[in-house]
Amino acid sequence: MLAIILLGITIWEHIRSQNVATIVYGVLVMIFFSFGCYIAWSKERDKFELEAVKHELPDFKLTLGPVLTSYNPNMDITTICMSVVLLNRGAPSIASGWKARYQSPQIDITIGYFLLPSEEFDWPLSNGQYLVLKRRELIAAKTLTAIEKGHCAYGRILFEFQGDRRAELANGIGRIWLGCYDYTERLTQEIFQGYSTPDLNFFADEEVRNPPMLPLDFTTPGAPLLDQPQ
Repeated sequence: MLAIILLGITIWEHIRSQNVATIVYGVLVMIFFSFGCYIAWSKERDKFELEAVKHELPDFKLTLGPVLTSYNPNMDITTICMSVVLLNRGAPSIASGWKARYQSPQIDITIGYFLLPSEEFDWPLSNGQYLVLKRRELIAAKTLTAIEKGHCAYGRILFEFQGDRRAELANGIGRIWLGCYDYTERLTQEIFQGYSTPDLNFFADEEVRNPPMLPLDFTTPGAPLLDQPQ
């Protein structure tokens, strides 16, 4: 391009029998030199960014919220329902291999997550309502789809531990390490350890149901006088 412009100036000088000032040549050389440097830098930058993306790794960060507990005395099992937010600050990746390690003075055990027995399950809350847990909305199901950089996934996850662990968690004696793996098999984990937390904190899209209304018992003394069904 510069050569074409210089050729044009030479022809113009020959036709007009006039010489172009030397400063004009200097300015043109400076402009095209700067432009050439920018083009070369831009190409190298694009190449570097492309290589950086190819070699970038997932960068997960776990945040744990309130923990719900339920104890089954017949089976002597404590079911723990954890609320989880998983942020990805690196390359897109799924999260798999979810597991929890429970530590207390009595036990130290690592297990995989518990799958709901049905597509939906009503978890009883302290106020008499029910938190609706759905298989497709649990964190282990949501993270089967890759989490893009700068995005997060959230949901619940359940574990079953032998024995009554409610007092240990309520007193801060028991602690839970929750972990998962990205596509490079690198483990990310976070610890839950603290005193009992309220069970009335929910994600924005979680469903809470009222308990079903029981039918009136007409045989109970003092029941309201209503028309009896025919």
